[in-house]
Amino acid sequence: MSRQFAGRLLAGLLVALGLVLIPAAPASAHATLVSSNPSAGAVVDSPPGEVTLTFSETVNVALGRVVVVDPNGKEAEAGKASRDGDKVTSKLKKDLPRGTYVVSYRVVSADGHPISGAVSFSIGAPSKNSGELSGSGEASVDPVVRGVLYAAKFAGYAGLALLAGALLILLELWPRRIALAGPRRLAWIGWGALFGGTVLSLVTQVPYVTGGSFASFTWSDFTDTSTSGVGAAQVVRLAVLLAAIPAVLRITGGRAGTGRADRVVTGALFAALLLTWPFAGHASASAARLISIPADAVHVGAMAIWLGGLVVLAAYLLPRARIAEGVLILPVWSRWATYAVVALAFTGTVQALLEVGTFSALVGTAYGQLVIAKIVAFAAILGVAAFARSWVQRLGSGERDPANPLAGIPGARAFRIRLGAEVGLATVTIMLATVLVQTSPGTNAGANPPGGSVDQPGIPRVYTVRNSTVTLQADVDPGTTGNNTIHLYAFTPDGSPLTVLEWKVTASLKDKKVEPLDVPILPITTNHATGDTQLPLAGNWTFTFTIRVSDIDQTTVSQIIPIR
Repeated sequence: MSRQFAGRLLAGLLVALGLVLIPAAPASAHATLVSSNPSAGAVVDSPPGEVTLTFSETVNVALGRVVVVDPNGKEAEAGKASRDGDKVTSKLKKDLPRGTYVVSYRVVSADGHPISGAVSFSIGAPSKNSGELSGSGEASVDPVVRGVLYAAKFAGYAGLALLAGALLILLELWPRRIALAGPRRLAWIGWGALFGGTVLSLVTQVPYVTGGSFASFTWSDFTDTSTSGVGAAQVVRLAVLLAAIPAVLRITGGRAGTGRADRVVTGALFAALLLTWPFAGHASASAARLISIPADAVHVGAMAIWLGGLVVLAAYLLPRARIAEGVLILPVWSRWATYAVVALAFTGTVQALLEVGTFSALVGTAYGQLVIAKIVAFAAILGVAAFARSWVQRLGSGERDPANPLAGIPGARAFRIRLGAEVGLATVTIMLATVLVQTSPGTNAGANPPGGSVDQPGIPRVYTVRNSTVTLQADVDPGTTGNNTIHLYAFTPDGSPLTVLEWKVTASLKDKKVEPLDVPILPITTNHATGDTQLPLAGNWTFTFTIRVSDIDQTTVSQIIPIR
């Protein structure tokens, strides 16, 4: 089969896959609230014995909470909530007063991400100035916790690449006359980064899903996290890494031969390791698991082999190899790299179609924009790789002494630089993937936005909050329970209008345990935006305003606004 034909076949497969999957219902990842009983905005004649929330998939409530607040601001639930599949039930106290109730929840979806929201219903009649409240979205997370989790995920990806690349090159391509010290060190650095990153991720998952900080860490929460789907996958990953120590020692010590047993054992351990990634991420919650799980595992594996192999070649093999060794080794590696690229392109397309779903989600959500950025970085890698491949193809031409150093051939230095550029771009791609796995997929973005609208007369309340980047004026009208209209005006510290590319606003009532609710915002001018939200309970609501002023710059400010 010619390379041209293979390329056309791959392109045809990708197009066919797109035609098959795009019209279909997209597979969701993060859970969303589907319905509630009593339903949002319902008015029931007598107090219900319980409240039931139904989600789009099975959720974990042991690490979350459901709080029901009565019209007087007191908790109305009787004990902890229970789960049965995709349904979460909270028993209510007896003799509940008439008025509007708010059901606030924070649960953990099957892919390990916390979601939160609230619904409201009334007993007998709605409270004065109350309105319908219904919303579901990604839950708030402590910024330090989120940052540490990003670092842990990145360490895991990078460690896997270093470990896989070093072991593969040592097992299949490393000349026996060259010392093993460099790739041996790289393999154990990779093993340590992967093991340490997984442990850190497992620990950080506790405050991530519970909404607390590292100071709120408890052993019982850690146990619950470790036995959940995502946590169990990470525990299995640690077990596989421990089981792999003898194989790593054998290969890095130069005792592994070219026999079938070494390949089978190493391949089985690597496959087991790769399968922990889809079961700890979005793929585990996909409706098309038979496609998404193997696609995710192959995608991570192809990335690890390609990037890790490049590092070993550029850092240790090319400076030490002879021309005769390079003529044998580099074409083989070039062929393997081509297979890895094909696997990355194919499985990446599958994942994008499953998780993004529509073109509007691709360009209009953070998840879709990260996918686009990853595609751009991948295309840049292919461009650099094309130049490196052309040098490999010319390697055997010309009259040269096979015993001479490979590094002395004209163009060898440029080849190493291009390999280094590939490694750098691939590292950027891993960073994007790290953020991607912690971002709500495009198929879920914007699901179940807050609804309802009740006009309320009143006098606007004006608040001004500042930091070193922005002066933000927030007008809240009327500042009482029920529907409120918010007008936002952004200025620079010196009072000039500030151009805002994106607004994000949430409102929470911490003393009543009401989780942050997204406030839909509509830009009016470059520095002016407006939105409406339902605030059924009186209290000191915390509004958090995040404004993005460029592709990379954003700032966040908060303001406590009393609602009466």
